[in-house]
Amino acid sequence: MRITSNMMSRDLLLNLNSAQENMANMQNMMSSGHRINKPSDDPAGTHNVLGLKTNMAMITQLKSNADEAASFMGTTDSTLSDVQSMLNRAYELTLQGENGTNDDQSRTDIAAEIDQINQQIQTLANTKVGDKYIFNGTSTTDAPVVSSTASFATYSPIQLDVGNNNSKVTISVDGSSIFPASMTLLKNISNALTSGADLSPYVDQIQTNIDSISTSRASLGASVNRVQAISSQMDTMNINLTSSLSTVQDTDVAKTILDFQSQQNTFQAALSIGTKIIQPSLVDFMK
Repeated sequence: MRITSNMMSRDLLLNLNSAQENMANMQNMMSSGHRINKPSDDPAGTHNVLGLKTNMAMITQLKSNADEAASFMGTTDSTLSDVQSMLNRAYELTLQGENGTNDDQSRTDIAAEIDQINQQIQTLANTKVGDKYIFNGTSTTDAPVVSSTASFATYSPIQLDVGNNNSKVTISVDGSSIFPASMTLLKNISNALTSGADLSPYVDQIQTNIDSISTSRASLGASVNRVQAISSQMDTMNINLTSSLSTVQDTDVAKTILDFQSQQNTFQAALSIGTKIIQPSLVDFMK
C-alpha cells in the first residue's frame, strides 16, 4: 500500500486533534474538580453519582426532620416542666389552705393565686413551635384551650418518619390527658377555698397529676434519645455518602496533572515529527 503525503497529513491531524481534545478534557476535569462532567464521560459512574446524590438528598431531609423533631420535643419537655412547677406551687398552696388557722381573707388570697396558676397552665397548653400548637396532636392549627375552655381534638400523635421500613417515632404528648384535668382540679380547689370546703381530697389529686406529667416526660425522653441517635446516624451516613461520591466523581488532581503533562509531551512530539515528514507548506499551515 502506497503511503501518500495526504494520508500522513490526515493521520497527523486526526492524532493532533485527538490529543488536543484529551488535553481539553483534562483541563476541564482540573478546573471543575470532577472527572465526570457529562454522562458520556463515564456512563456507569454517572449512574452511581445519581444514585448517591438521591440518597444524600433523602438523608438531608431525614436529618432536617430529626432536627425539627428535636426542637419540637425540647419545647414540649420544657413546657411540661413549667406545668409541673405550677402544680407543685398549687400543691403547696392547697396544703397551706388546709391550715385551720386561715381566715376567710387568707383563703381568698390563696384562691386568687390558684386562679393565676390555672390561667398560666391554660397559656402553656397553647404553646407553639413556630405556628404549630404542640399539645393538640396532629391538629396543630387548632388551639387546645379557647376562652378558658379545653377544646382538645381527638388525639392523633405526631410521628417522625425515620426512613427505615416505614418506622416512625412519636414526638408529641397527648395534652388532653394532662391539661383538662389540671384545669378542672385547680378550679375546684379555688372554689373550695372561697366556700370554706375541705381541701384534703385535692392534695392527692394534685400529686396524681404531677406524677402523670412525669410519666409523659419519661416517654418523651425516650423518643428524644431515639431521635438524637437517628440524627447522629444521619450525620455518619452523610459523611460516608459524601466520601463515596467523591471517590466516584471527583478528579484525582495529581494523576490528572501527570496525564496532562504526558499528553502535552506527546502532542509536542507529534508536532516536531510532523515538521520532518510533512511538506513544509502543510507544516506552515498547521503553525
